[in-house]
Amino acid sequence: MDTVVESLLATMRTSGPDDVTRAPVEFVNAIDYQPVALFHRLVARDHDAFAKTLAEAVAEHGAYWGGSAAPRARVALGPLALAVLARDAGFPVDTGLPYLPRYLLGGERVEEMPRP
Repeated sequence: MDTVVESLLATMRTSGPDDVTRAPVEFVNAIDYQPVALFHRLVARDHDAFAKTLAEAVAEHGAYWGGSAAPRARVALGPLALAVLARDAGFPVDTGLPYLPRYLLGGERVEEMPRP
């Protein structure tokens, strides 16, 4: 586990605006960094920090994508994946957050997609 934590911390350190050289800094900070931060809170089993970071992650997703019609703008895939893992690990997860489809997050079977 020590190796995992060290790798996560190294990833977090090298994701800073001064260290990013091959991707748009805004994208790295708003989209790519968020699952790493969430995974860190999951590994640390810090429920409160995970909840706070998840809320920040979906806010960053919304701010980055804005009103884009792109399909990937509608769902925060990285945060969704980590939220499902956290829920499966017994973390309380807010199913009302935007960009996290509650049916996917809740692990429910959906026979018919609900209309907004």
